[in-house]
Amino acid sequence: MPRKGKISLKGMLALALILVMAVFLIKNTVSCINAASGEVTEQDAREFLAGFGWKTEEAAAGVAEITIPAEFSDVYTRYNELQKKQGYDLSAYRGERVRQYTFTVLNFSSDDGVNETALAHVLTCGGEIIGGDLCSMALGGVMTGFKGETR
Repeated sequence: MPRKGKISLKGMLALALILVMAVFLIKNTVSCINAASGEVTEQDAREFLAGFGWKTEEAAAGVAEITIPAEFSDVYTRYNELQKKQGYDLSAYRGERVRQYTFTVLNFSSDDGVNETALAHVLTCGGEIIGGDLCSMALGGVMTGFKGETR
């Protein structure tokens, strides 16, 4: 007769299996909810950049949840001016948490035609792309909108 209060090896294995299945189901359910809710996916963001002619690494270099500052510093005000030039305005998202996809850009070049390492950032919120930039990683590099309009 098994002792009360102790779990057998079979019981522990069954519990572990149930936990693994629960995590798998939750992960897949969240993915389905995100797709159904119209959330911008990594693939959507990559395709968005491709629409401007940018070639990126297949996988995102990073995905992060960031908060748009409630009060814009001088630096963020200048960043938002870049956003406005390309038809976005982050003012409406002050204090909001947004998703930032970061991609390595493979075909970014300086004004003199030299290929440079660059990153593209795509900001999303509520199923929409709300802004972003491309920035050269070179010393003294530039930051530009998606079309390259400030270069």
